[in-house]
Amino acid sequence: MIIENQGLERFSQLLQIASKQAKMDEIAIEKAAKAPFRAPLIIAVIAHCTTVLKGAELGASDIRWLRGTGDANGSVSAGF
Repeated sequence: MIIENQGLERFSQLLQIASKQAKMDEIAIEKAAKAPFRAPLIIAVIAHCTTVLKGAELGASDIRWLRGTGDANGSVSAGF
C-alpha cells in the first residue's frame, strides 16, 4: 500500500489517535502526528501471519492424520 498526499494526513490522524489511546504524553502525541510528513510517501506492507507446526512439534497421531492414515484422535485406518 502506498500512502501519499491526503493519505499522509489521514495516517497522521490515526497515529495521533493511537498515541492518545496508548496514553502517551503530549510531546509524543505531537511527534507521532508529524511523523508521516517526514517523507513524501510511505510504503506499507499488510500481512496476516499464521503459526505453522513443524515436524518436531507434531505428535505421532498428528502425523498419521496428515498422511491420511489416521484421524485427529489417533485412530489408525487403512492408507490410500
